[in-house]
Order: sequence, then structure tokens, then C-alpha cells
Amino acid sequence: MAVNVTDENNNPLLKEFEFPPFDSIDASHVRPGMLGPEVLSADAFSAFEDAGLHDDKAVRETGHRFRETILTLGGGKDPLEVFVHWREPSPEPLIRHNGLLVAA
Repeated sequence: MAVNVTDENNNPLLKEFEFPPFDSIDASHVRPGMLGPEVLSADAFSAFEDAGLHDDKAVRETGHRFRETILTLGGGKDPLEVFVHWREPSPEPLIRHNGLLVAA
């Protein structure tokens, strides 16, 4: 069901909400704020890779640290501050996971 433009303009929930322009979302121009979550996601997964994905004890310990910082502190603090408390973020895992850097 399509939203009528007049309905959209009269919706009190949308009056102060500004939708991002889709012309800025393409392969040649990515807004920096959109890349941050990908960097943190890849870096978080790399923490488990660094621990050794086949080492159950190490993965469990990494998961416990993740739970005690990221999931426990979650919405109560700045997300980047919480992540840094768990692990210093790095763009290297995202670059590696996208095949642009060979793992050492």
C-alpha cells in the first residue's frame, strides 16, 4: 500500500523527521555515518576470529566479555564508548573481510 503524499505531510509523527536523500546512497559516495556500524560489526566478529573460532573456551570467554560490555552497557552510554571499553575498534577487519587486504 502506497502512502499518499498528503497523508505523509499531515502525519504528526513525521513532521519533524527528515528522510535521508537516496541520491547520496550509492557505491561512489557513502556517508561516513553509514560506514561506522559496518566497521564495528566486522571488528566485533574479528574478536571471535582472533580468539580462534574452533577454540570453544576462547570463543566463550570472548562472548562473555562481549555480553558484559556491549550488551550490558548497551543503551546506557555512547555506543562508541561502550565498544572501546570492550575493544579498540579498527577498520582493518572490514577491509580484510571485503577482500581488500590479505590476512597476515
